[in-house]
Amino acid sequence: MPKDRTIQQIERDNRFMERWEKVRALGRWRFIWMIGVIGWGVPTGALMLAWRWWSDGVPPTLRTIVIMAVVFGIGGGLAFGAVMWRRTERRYERWLASHTTIVGRVFE
Repeated sequence: MPKDRTIQQIERDNRFMERWEKVRALGRWRFIWMIGVIGWGVPTGALMLAWRWWSDGVPPTLRTIVIMAVVFGIGGGLAFGAVMWRRTERRYERWLASHTTIVGRVFE
């Protein structure tokens, strides 16, 4: 018999929050640099450079590479990482609050 969707969602949220607690323990700035800058900003900047090279047919100049690395790699990555940290923290706080109330404990 298949599990109820609500129970599946609760289990999925619990697993996610357990993983988040481990990531969260590493710290905000490490998360922002690893997920935001290295995980999103650098690949995005590289893809944009590749796309520009492919569409223009001309290899990017050193100036363009540096600008893309700073703007997308560092700037965009820091912004993306900070937004993702905050969104996940809010989700975690709501999840934690639901598990510290009587209603949350009943459904565990």
